[in-house]
This record gives sequence, structure tokens and C-alpha cells, in this order.
Amino acid sequence: MAFFWLLPIFWTSYLRPLKPQDLWRIDPALKFSRSGMKLQSQWKRNTSARGIGRSPRSLFGKHPLLRSILRAQLSFLLAPVPARMAVIGFTYAQPFLLFRTTNYVRDHGEDPSIGYGLIAASGLVYTGLALSNGYYSHKVYRAAVVVRASLVFIIYDKSLRLPEATAEKAAALTLIGTDADRIRVAFQSVHEIWAVAIESGIGIYALYHYTNWPCAGPLVLAIGKSTVCSWGHHKLIKASWYTGQLLLGSENAKGADYMDAGYSGTCRPCGCRY
Repeated sequence: MAFFWLLPIFWTSYLRPLKPQDLWRIDPALKFSRSGMKLQSQWKRNTSARGIGRSPRSLFGKHPLLRSILRAQLSFLLAPVPARMAVIGFTYAQPFLLFRTTNYVRDHGEDPSIGYGLIAASGLVYTGLALSNGYYSHKVYRAAVVVRASLVFIIYDKSLRLPEATAEKAAALTLIGTDADRIRVAFQSVHEIWAVAIESGIGIYALYHYTNWPCAGPLVLAIGKSTVCSWGHHKLIKASWYTGQLLLGSENAKGADYMDAGYSGTCRPCGCRY
């Protein structure tokens, strides 16, 4: 329901192959030139001699790129917050609705108006949950697209301005796909951090209301599991990233050698001729 405006595209693709003119124009706010220029200006400001990025006392003093992204794309990064709050509200409305429905059935439904009210409340809760989830995902992916586009813009802009001797290494261009996608995935999950904290607090309070102190058991297990998993997962990710960096660097060097050999005409063409 939240993406009903995509139905014409689906119907057209079902009837015939899509053409470029069948697609809508890209939102100007999502174009990499606009978002990239904003991030580039913030990056230069934070890394300049007077920038806050060089101040060790600032919150992101050692992370000027993070500060630049937050300042340049703040409106996109905060756009999913209202929808995520709505998801939390509709999610926790379900157990209370189920509890009230169970009590109504146990009392044999003496008042029909309460039953009609529960039916309307069920429709409202589940419709609101579907719409808020769709809107939240839409805003999250818009923010991720803008962040990735702006990062790719400043990397390519910097690469075009590098001296020839430095540009031959092409480390930034080699890792642009993996590192930019890793940052994009991180920004997709950033809203789940505060949202899960709020959901956990509400859930523990509800458990405390019904079970008293035994509600601390799930909290202790969740904290312990999160600590152990994050500690081990961090080491695995770091090792995987370093291995991927070495592999991509070696493959990039081999590709450059193959290109030189191809340009010189000393190797035979690859592939089959029919």
C-alpha cells in the first residue's frame, strides 16, 4: 500500500521490456552532484586549519568524515525518525490490543460496541504498522543513497586531482565499492540503535509491571550476548576488510599490467570468435 505509485511500472514491465523513457526522473535531491558538493564543502571546512575536525576536544574531532556527513546530510538522516517512532508505537500497540481482545472474549462479548471498537482498532494498528514500516524503509534507503552518492563524488573528485604518480596506485578507486557500501549499510542500521533501545526499555517496563524483578533476566542475557557477539564480530570484520584490501590491491595491479600488455599488442585477444 505504501508504494502503490510503483504499480504502473510493474504493469508496464509485465507487458513489455522497460525503456528509459518509461522511468521517472530522478529526484533532484538524490543527484550526486548536489549532495556531493554539500559534503565536499563540509569536508574542506572540517579538515582545514580552522576546522572543528582538528580540535581534539570536539565530539567528532578525530572523525571529520563522520562529522561532515552528519552536517551535510542531516535532513536525510533525520527523516526516518518520525516513521520509526510510529513503528515503535504500532508494534507495542499489538500486545495491548491482544490483551484487551482476550479479556473481551473471556467475558463472552457482553457489549457489542466494544467488539466493533476492537475490530476498528485492529485495522488501524496493522494498517498503520504496514504504512509506517514502508515509509521508514523508503526514507532510510533515500538517506543511504544520498550518503553513498556524496562519498563517491568526493572520492572521484579527489582522484581526478591527484598527481599521476599517486594516482597509479588507485587505492581509493579500488576500494570505493566495498568501503562506500560498508558505510551505506552502517547508515541504514544507525536508526535501529536508538529504536531498539527504546523498544527494550518499553518491553522491560511492561514485563516489570506483570512479572516484577524476573524481567531482569532477558535484559542480562541480551546485554551478555550483544557484548560477546560484538567483540568477536569486530575482529572478523577487521580481518575480512584487511584481506579484501590486499586482494583488491593485487587484482588492480594485475589489471594494469594486462592493460599495458594489451595496448602494446604483444598478447593475443581473449575469447572465442564465431
